[in-house]
Amino acid sequence: MKQRLTIPLLLAATMIFTTTCKDLTLDSITDGVVLNLDFNVFRTPLIVNFLDANPNNTNAPANLSVRVTGPGANRVYTTDGRRDLVVQDGFMEISLDRADTINADNPLELTFIAEAPGYLKTVETVIMYDTNFQFVPVNMVPLNNLPSGVSMSRGNFTANRTTGTITPAVFTTPLTGAKQERTSITVKSGTQVRDASGNNLNGSVDVQLLHFDNRSEESLQAFPGGLQAENVIGPNGQPMDALEFVTAGFIALDMFVGNTEVKTFSRPLEVNVGVNPNTVNPETGMTVQVGDKVPVWSLDDETGQWTWEQEATITRNPFGQLEAKFDVDHLSWWNLDWFYGSRCTWREPVTLQVQSNYESYGAPYAIARLVDATTGARFGYPRYMSLRNGSTIRLYNIPTGRNLRVQFLSSPSYYCQDVIFESATFTTSCQSVNMIDATRYQPRSRLQVQAAVAGICEREEADIQIRPSAWIYYREAGCGYWNWLSYAYSGRFYSNRLEVGNTYDFRVYYGGQRYDFNDIPMQTTTITAGNYMLSINLDGDFAAMNIENLRIPDRYCDDLLGG
Repeated sequence: MKQRLTIPLLLAATMIFTTTCKDLTLDSITDGVVLNLDFNVFRTPLIVNFLDANPNNTNAPANLSVRVTGPGANRVYTTDGRRDLVVQDGFMEISLDRADTINADNPLELTFIAEAPGYLKTVETVIMYDTNFQFVPVNMVPLNNLPSGVSMSRGNFTANRTTGTITPAVFTTPLTGAKQERTSITVKSGTQVRDASGNNLNGSVDVQLLHFDNRSEESLQAFPGGLQAENVIGPNGQPMDALEFVTAGFIALDMFVGNTEVKTFSRPLEVNVGVNPNTVNPETGMTVQVGDKVPVWSLDDETGQWTWEQEATITRNPFGQLEAKFDVDHLSWWNLDWFYGSRCTWREPVTLQVQSNYESYGAPYAIARLVDATTGARFGYPRYMSLRNGSTIRLYNIPTGRNLRVQFLSSPSYYCQDVIFESATFTTSCQSVNMIDATRYQPRSRLQVQAAVAGICEREEADIQIRPSAWIYYREAGCGYWNWLSYAYSGRFYSNRLEVGNTYDFRVYYGGQRYDFNDIPMQTTTITAGNYMLSINLDGDFAAMNIENLRIPDRYCDDLLGG
């Protein structure tokens, strides 16, 4: 009969990092016993979820590759402590050493550059000033199945290395479906095209032009780089604090001669971008008018750097439609954006404090987002926050003096979310605590689940049981999108987001492996999938859910245990 031995965390961590020599392994120490290890050296405060921007496709882009750069890239790990970050089914879980402190003086800045065949390249920068959990959705645009509000023009023209183009070339995005604005670019005759080193290129120039309007929610959700600009260079070349953009439209323009990317031109291109007449200019508080100026920002798709370029003037074209006109002499992606003025920066974040009827630490958690009470514009990403009375959360780079509301959502995914509760309007202030009255908030379910996760490293002499720290994902029947359920800390987690009688899929990633349980009803049951098992018990004094016997891959077990 095997004995079971539990080792305290400090001793377990010491053994993990001192038993990698071949002459001393945990197998040799624990001959004949099953050893339980708490492996919580890392914490995972950030998940980035890469999605198809067209809601008709709930799968992540196939053959997705994601590069992680930025000042914090050397600080992050996978959930199992590896340096080589991976994306699985569109999810990238970012972990930190628990000894690594994130605060206003030591923020974590990461840039994610995502590419997949058949999709527009996407870049997203995230800056964290604390370890409060963030879930960042990144919607990638499928070029052959564009989301609503996005249109594309493709074509080519010929450029001579010496004489440039013979005749002007014009490319215009079409009006299709609900699309009411278009973008056009004009390459003037005699224009020479150049690579990043300034060399003139010769041959057929392939052009891809996409226009994102500000009418469609799908378009706004898919803006490459998002509407919260973290890495910003201002009009005078100076770094700026993060901005919350108010957009009049976005264009992604790419040109290639063969495999060589076009970067500059000998003559500027003319750009005309259609503008939604219902767009509110935050500088005037009125809808846009002829003569209004809108800043034009470029986005470097390799670094996530936003740079102020110029101001475009709103005019009216021969068809009576509003458009912004400007010239460009280099290629980039371009965003027409005003931005909110004074902000509560990382030095003085907006603090929200909850008033509720929940006094204990077993209070429900809610997915919360800030919206402008007048325009409905969203600020930042949804955040996970406790509804315990008196609990607080800090939000960074939020406009000050704005009338906002907090919306509590059923899901962080735009495509499967409902607004469960909306707070009263409050005015943001950096100097005081903003009280959020959530006494009327009612979670959809009163089911409180205490749960545990355990994995097994199979060894010749003794099986080693690991209680991992990992995120648990779920999706409800009828929704194709995965969402996070809770974080298992040292193998244990708590959730009140499940409803009795409903059916769910559950998923866990650990050690580079995915573990799935599909079509699980919330009732007392035991499900076996391969060698691993999920058991639910709703008949006791409290609801319990256990995920057991996850077979952790040998390679990870060898690295972890010194096999």
